[in-house]
Amino acid sequence: MDPIVILLALGALLVIGFVLFTVFRRWGTMSAAPTTTSLGQIPPELDGDEEIRQLVAHGNKIQAIKRVRELTGLGLKEAKDYVDRLPAGSPLAYAAPQPAVSVPDAALEQEVRQLLMRSQKIQAVKRVRELTGLGLKESKDYVDDVERRSKQMM
Repeated sequence: MDPIVILLALGALLVIGFVLFTVFRRWGTMSAAPTTTSLGQIPPELDGDEEIRQLVAHGNKIQAIKRVRELTGLGLKEAKDYVDRLPAGSPLAYAAPQPAVSVPDAALEQEVRQLLMRSQKIQAVKRVRELTGLGLKESKDYVDDVERRSKQMM
C-alpha cells in the first residue's frame, strides 16, 4: 500500500477518535439540568473540590471556570461569578443564578418574526435577551424555534 494512503487513514482515525473522545467526555460531565441550590450553599458537585481552589490559587482562573462549568452545568457568567467569589482559603459559598426575568410572549414572537424577515437574526437574539433576561444560548434557541415554525407555516 502507498504510504500516503496509510498516513491519511491514520489521520482520519485520529480525528474520529478525538471527536468521539470529546463527545463522550462532554456527555459524561454535563448534568441533565442546571444545578439549583439555595443561596449560600455549595453545589453538591463542588463540595470539597480542592482542584478549583488550587487552580485559582495558581492564577488559572479560566481553567477554574471551565472546571466549575464541567462539574455543575452552570453558564459561563454564573461559573465566573462563582470563581470570582472564591477568596483564597475561605469556605466556598455560591449564589444560585436568578431565573429569567420573563418568558417570551406573543408580542415578542411577532417582533422576532419581523426581525427574521429582514434577515436580522442577531438583532432578534439580542432583543430576546434584552426583554426576557434569558442567556445567549436560550435566546438563540428561541429565535431558531420561531424561525423554524415560521418556515413550516409557509
